[in-house]
Amino acid sequence: GKDQPIGVDSTAEQPAGEGPASAVLYPNAAVEHPGKYGALWVWLRQRERSPIRITFVDLERQTGVVLPDSCRNHAAHWHSYQGSAVARAIIDAGWHAANVDLNAQAVTLVPGAPPRRV
Repeated sequence: GKDQPIGVDSTAEQPAGEGPASAVLYPNAAVEHPGKYGALWVWLRQRERSPIRITFVDLERQTGVVLPDSCRNHAAHWHSYQGSAVARAIIDAGWHAANVDLNAQAVTLVPGAPPRRV
């Protein structure tokens, strides 16, 4: 396209499979997180590793993801690796959810594996 500089190879000096786009989108990640909550995974990977208390609305605003209704209605949706893409993104980023408060619509995200997985 006309936006591409003529005579410049934008893939020069890039490792195989990693283009300039992935370097911009995922600066702290060795690989991308598959699935629709990859932005949540990236957001967590970029955070300082200390607990984060956050409302569901603020989490959506900061990550750009839209949480499913199940996150607002079922605390287990924040913990179940097998049953929840949200939980998979959190756990795969090296964090876990704690103190899920459905009334306050808030969660604490804690670095490290969930206690039951230790």
